[in-house]
Amino acid sequence: MDLTNPQIIMRDKEIAQLRAELAAATNKLEMAEAIIAGDGALITGLKNDLAAAQLDAARYRWLRDKSQPQNRNGPGLYWYLPRFMQGTKEEQLDAAIDNAMKEKEK
Repeated sequence: MDLTNPQIIMRDKEIAQLRAELAAATNKLEMAEAIIAGDGALITGLKNDLAAAQLDAARYRWLRDKSQPQNRNGPGLYWYLPRFMQGTKEEQLDAAIDNAMKEKEK
């Protein structure tokens, strides 16, 4: 085998270049697989967070839509809002809950 043959030299260079490209592509694939695996865990966590938020939202909507303001103490679900608040009872309750949440953060 003549190692000085230009065709053999070109072939060897091409093989070396293809091996380098394959190694780089393999590395990218391994990195992508790791990212996908990590994204899967992230997506699962986000789905769980979304499910919890949807349940909270459903509870909130039920509370907001079903609650009735009452002027007496006693068993049952009732809420009080400052008289100066404007808007529908839903808007008033939204604002009252938002304000209460802000107060809890302090």
